[in-house]
Amino acid sequence: MPAAISLCLSSLEPWRAFVPSAVTPSPKVDCKMCASHHPLVIAEIAAHICDMLEGDKQSLFRLACCNKALSETALDSLWMKLDSMKPFMPLIPSVLSNVNDIDLSARDILQIPCPSAEEWETFDKYARRVKELRSADPRGAWVDGMRVVYGRLAAVRARGGSDLFPNLQYLVCFLAEPGLGQEKLLPSTLRSLTLFSWVTPSNDVDDFAVVLSQMARHTPSLEHLTLENSMSFHQEQTLHPIPFTRLRTLDLTRLTQSSQDFTQLCHVLSDTPVTQLSVHIRNRGLDDDWNPTQPAFPALQSLTFCGDPLLATKFLERLATTTLREFIIEHEDVLIRVEAYECLLKLLHSKFRASLTSLYLNLGRGPISVQSSEFLFRTLKAVLPIVEEGLEELRYSLCACVPSLPEPLQEALKPSAWPTLKVFEFTTQSKRLSDRLLQESMEMYTLKMTMNWLSSF
Repeated sequence: MPAAISLCLSSLEPWRAFVPSAVTPSPKVDCKMCASHHPLVIAEIAAHICDMLEGDKQSLFRLACCNKALSETALDSLWMKLDSMKPFMPLIPSVLSNVNDIDLSARDILQIPCPSAEEWETFDKYARRVKELRSADPRGAWVDGMRVVYGRLAAVRARGGSDLFPNLQYLVCFLAEPGLGQEKLLPSTLRSLTLFSWVTPSNDVDDFAVVLSQMARHTPSLEHLTLENSMSFHQEQTLHPIPFTRLRTLDLTRLTQSSQDFTQLCHVLSDTPVTQLSVHIRNRGLDDDWNPTQPAFPALQSLTFCGDPLLATKFLERLATTTLREFIIEHEDVLIRVEAYECLLKLLHSKFRASLTSLYLNLGRGPISVQSSEFLFRTLKAVLPIVEEGLEELRYSLCACVPSLPEPLQEALKPSAWPTLKVFEFTTQSKRLSDRLLQESMEMYTLKMTMNWLSSF
């Protein structure tokens, strides 16, 4: 067997446990490529073949093993997107073989002598190919300690002056353990980050302000940020705005914070050019005196708000932007009060009538304070001034028995009743954040029960 192929097979060995056993049907050939009169070099042919095999890891694995001319391109495609750190575990230096041991602290890991560049050589050969990485599945990472692997390895590599994945653009990972926050854990190439917290606020954790400061310093190209679970600030600190100069999308729908922490977060992000924000604020999530010291989200154009309309009104009042183009509200499973929605729609009209083009009221199936016919009539009446100012898209979801409504109201729920709108949709069923969280909670419970059952044998 040629030496190159032998090396390829040995370095691909970690993949044998992660490729599917069933053969995936071959994709259709791109006829446009076949009809082209442009002669293709081997590298271009390899790129086309690997593009057609994207996601078919078994075929890419076989291609990398059996064809020397295509092996490098196939390896790039095979390692480009990873759903776990597990394929890299056999490639890390032997001195770090227990990096996923949750009985060890991060400080214990940092006391291990740094492996030499030669010991990282095989790991680096494949790490540079990774563009997208989900370092651990948050639903099951508590089982095998994979939640700590990325942060620990990244800290060890940072001490040697290198990035763990130097070309990484998309990352899902857990918040680093205490003691690692001062290390450079993220590459400067990163554009999208989803960060989970796996500790409780009572644990010894690095201050969230330090985490954000390090993130802004080390990831100048970051455009999309999602924060999940519980993250808190040390309240005795005086915080200053943190410049995420390219941040455009911020998702906080699964972030659990107190009113004070949320105020701090708005303050430190006040200079960011975020245009798309998704936020979940629970009942009593904002104090009556909530008032950010800096204008919040001055460039915001799209807001998805999950929570009570009274809190949505309070949040909108304190936004710095006056050019909001899209607003979506997903109601919580609490009483749906018609007065609260009339107040919300009145504010949308008074503050954003010149810019708002899309509105979605996703109310679900919660109890309503009045008859559904009265609720629909009063909210549609409150929407009408916004429509007259130039609203283009209106979507409305409410659990109601449409055939039992008065006939004029049934007609008002048809697109023909709104001729100036480009889009009008009324539905009686939809999924909201609370529905998705409930489904995920049930899946997590089933997973834990299964693991407990298996461990009993």
